[in-house]
Amino acid sequence: MAVAILLLPDALGRLFGIAAEITFYSVYPRLQKQEFDLWQSANPGLLPLNGWRAIGWGFLGLFLFFAIAMVIIIPLMMLFPSLQ
Repeated sequence: MAVAILLLPDALGRLFGIAAEITFYSVYPRLQKQEFDLWQSANPGLLPLNGWRAIGWGFLGLFLFFAIAMVIIIPLMMLFPSLQ
């Protein structure tokens, strides 16, 4: 999606970004709520895990985010030098 926003003209890119934000805020919470409700009904005696245990996954996700960003950014900079 970031590539599409970068390559679209400015006005169209802004509209695309605003439409994406509205979609994210309206669709994803409903999807997460449905999935959580299904999990909760399948596991009535279990509670969700403590959030502090997720810190390791957060650091892994942060590393993967930057790795994927570099895999995307470097070829884009080579293909489109005007983006620099």
